[in-house]
Amino acid sequence: MALPANPPAHSTYLRPSKGTRRLTLLEKRQRRLVRLFFRSFLPIVALGYAFVNLQEMSLYVESLLPDPPAGSWRVPPPDCTPSAPGSGAAPGSGAAPGSGAAPGSGAAPGSVAVVTGANSGLGLATSRHMSLMGHGLVVLGCRSVDRCLAAKATLDAERAHLCGDVESNVAVLDVPLDLEDLQAVEAWSRSLSKRTSHVSHLFLNAGIMSVPVSPRNPQTGLDPQLHTNHLAHYHLTALLLPALKKSPIAARVVTTSSLAAQAPFAFDLQDLNFTARPSADSLKAYSQSKRANLLFAHGLQLRLGKHGIASLAAHPGYSRTSLFANNWHFLPEALSFVKEWAQTNPIGSMSSEEGALMQVRAAVDLRVTGGSYVSPLLKAVGAPVVALGGEGRSPMLENIWSWVGFGQAWSDEDVEQFMDWSEGISGLRIE
Repeated sequence: MALPANPPAHSTYLRPSKGTRRLTLLEKRQRRLVRLFFRSFLPIVALGYAFVNLQEMSLYVESLLPDPPAGSWRVPPPDCTPSAPGSGAAPGSGAAPGSGAAPGSGAAPGSVAVVTGANSGLGLATSRHMSLMGHGLVVLGCRSVDRCLAAKATLDAERAHLCGDVESNVAVLDVPLDLEDLQAVEAWSRSLSKRTSHVSHLFLNAGIMSVPVSPRNPQTGLDPQLHTNHLAHYHLTALLLPALKKSPIAARVVTTSSLAAQAPFAFDLQDLNFTARPSADSLKAYSQSKRANLLFAHGLQLRLGKHGIASLAAHPGYSRTSLFANNWHFLPEALSFVKEWAQTNPIGSMSSEEGALMQVRAAVDLRVTGGSYVSPLLKAVGAPVVALGGEGRSPMLENIWSWVGFGQAWSDEDVEQFMDWSEGISGLRIE
C-alpha cells in the first residue's frame, strides 16, 4: 500500500514502531550536552587555538604590510665579540665599523644600557637581549641587590653557554634602585656615575600594578603607582641626563607603558593625584600612571630631541610576567587563583622574552625615530611594529589601532604642562 503524501499528525505512520523505545530524561540531557558541545564549546576551543597561534598569524600579517621598515625587524643574533665599555663610536652610528656588533642591534663597543626592574619579567628579558647583542655594558637596576646578583649570574651563564669563555658585560651596583625612595634613586645614580661616564640606552621598565592608592608616598604625596611608574623614572632620567648627553652613540630612552593606558578612565591634567575627583581605585590609578608614561616619553622627545637623544615608548601587550602575581591586590582571596592563571594562560598572550622585544626594538632599531610608540602588531600579541608616531607607519596599523580609539587629543602645551608638574615634585629639570 502506498504511503499518503502528507500523513496527519495522528497517523500511525508517525508513531514509533514496537521495537523503538522512548528516550529517558537522562539520555535527553546527554544529547543536549553533546549538541551544546558541538554548537558552542567546540567553536570556543577553536577560537582559543587561533589565539594561541596569534604570534605566528601576526608574522604572516606583518609580511603583508606595505612598509617593510616598520614591519621587518627581527631581533639581531647573539654577538660574542668581546667589547670594552668606553671605547666609543661615532655619534649616531648605531654600531662602530668592525666592532662585530650585530646589524640593527644599536650596539657599539662603548654602549652602556641601563634597565630598571631588571631582575625579573620584562626587565630580565630586556637585559638578556641587550647582553647577547653585544652591548659593552648592561647595568641592572633592582630594588634588591641580591636579586640583581642572581639575575646577573643567570645572564652570565646564558651568554657563556652561547659564546664560551667570554667576559661578562652585565653589571650590578652595590646599592639598590628603590624607586619608592627618591633618595635611593639619587644614591644609585651616584654609584652608576662611578662605574661609567655615559649611558646610551635607558630602559624605564620597572613598575607596579593595581596596588592600593593609599597610603600615599611619604616623599611626594602621590599615589604609589604614579610615584613609582612615572615620577621616580622622571627623577632618574633627570639625574642621568648628563650621562645620556655624553653617550658616544645617539642615546635612546625607552619608557614602558601598557595597554591599560587605553582604558576608558578620565585623565585630568589638573588633578593627577585624585584630590578633587572621587577617590580612585587601583585600576584607574594604574591606567593613569601608564598614560603618564606616554606623556613623559613625548615630553622627553620635545625637550631632548635637540640634543640628539631619542625618546620612545613601548608596551608589551599581554605578557605573562610576575606583575600579575605581585600586584593584583584588588582581587579577593577567593579569586587569588586568577593571578596564577594570568601568568600561565597561553591564550592570546606572550612570554616575557617575546613581550620585551617591543622595548628592545624601540631601543636598538635606528629606523624607529624619536617620538614613536612600539607595540605588538595585534595589540595583545605579535611582532614589534611602530604603532603610533615616527616614520614608516602603515595604514593597516592605523586601522588596527583605531579599533580601541587610542588617539588622544594631547597638545604639546599639555605635555609641557605635565613635564613642569613633574619637575615641581622632583625638583629637577630636564632640558
